[in-house]
Amino acid sequence: MKNLLFILCFAAIISASMTVEVEGKGFSTLVYHVEEAGALNSTLTVVVLEGNTQQVVQEVSGFNGLYTGEISALAPGTYTVKVYNLDTGNIGQAGITFAPQEELLPTEEAVEELQEQAAEEQTSLAPVTEQYPWLPYLIVALFVVIVAIIIFGNPLKKPKKKK
Repeated sequence: MKNLLFILCFAAIISASMTVEVEGKGFSTLVYHVEEAGALNSTLTVVVLEGNTQQVVQEVSGFNGLYTGEISALAPGTYTVKVYNLDTGNIGQAGITFAPQEELLPTEEAVEELQEQAAEEQTSLAPVTEQYPWLPYLIVALFVVIVAIIIFGNPLKKPKKKK
């Protein structure tokens, strides 16, 4: 009787099934949770498929019954996560669909608010002449000096000595 109980317990541990749960995180990341009773220091192979096309393969060593993983940068589509335990022979799978991301367009109220803010900023900007009232005079003075140098020559230049 004791041997029969031991065999039944052993069979229950070996026949323990694997569960895989998948959830979406954001628009392109999936998080998967793997749970398997009786798995001790096992090796998992995680395969992510889009339709029949293999997208990602991950090896997980040292699996002891619970594991959570994350896969990012997936395009919109339907994905299946298949998990294989190479030591116990158990297989689990789960699926998820990522919908295409909708274009986020601003509402009319937001556009009007931005236009009003832009108009307020334009009216609050002072023209350059109000900020620097002496600037036009400086430009005229520089122009006069440049014209005088062109017409009369450089007054700082030393005259040449005649021999």
